[in-house]
Amino acid sequence: MTYLSCNDPHPKRLWKKTYLSVIKNAPGAKLFRHFYVECNGHLHDGAHDGDSSCAFFMSSVLCMFNFLSESHYTVRETVALMEKNGWYKIDKPRTGAVLVWEEMEIDDYEHFHIGFYIGRHRAVSNNSTKRHPVNHHYTFNNQRGIKDIYWHKKLEQPEIV
Repeated sequence: MTYLSCNDPHPKRLWKKTYLSVIKNAPGAKLFRHFYVECNGHLHDGAHDGDSSCAFFMSSVLCMFNFLSESHYTVRETVALMEKNGWYKIDKPRTGAVLVWEEMEIDDYEHFHIGFYIGRHRAVSNNSTKRHPVNHHYTFNNQRGIKDIYWHKKLEQPEIV
């Protein structure tokens, strides 16, 4: 196997390309199955063994690229922190945007879902049945509407060194 090395003493870090690569390569990753919290003195897995880990996956990726300061396991907490950190709503999905899908009622609980738009009508978000992120049609083949689309001005900047 041949490895190419970079002899440039000051290589440019292509963060946007890396950001999109991390998102596109996430399907199948089991990193986000557990988010432990202590509730009323008891250990609790907020991600429910990957069943409810969409916010944990998405907020963790945003943390990796300094869009957020900490990961969360609920969509509401994640969206609130995103808005505090400069994310704003846009009308049409753009590659790298965050999607929030319309609520669904599951077991008498309003369940939000969140993930990333990766272009060409595709998204990456956690799949509760598979318990890990998957690549899917951004409207779940017209089965679930998009409530909000979030964008950050940093995504419009040229690659940062």
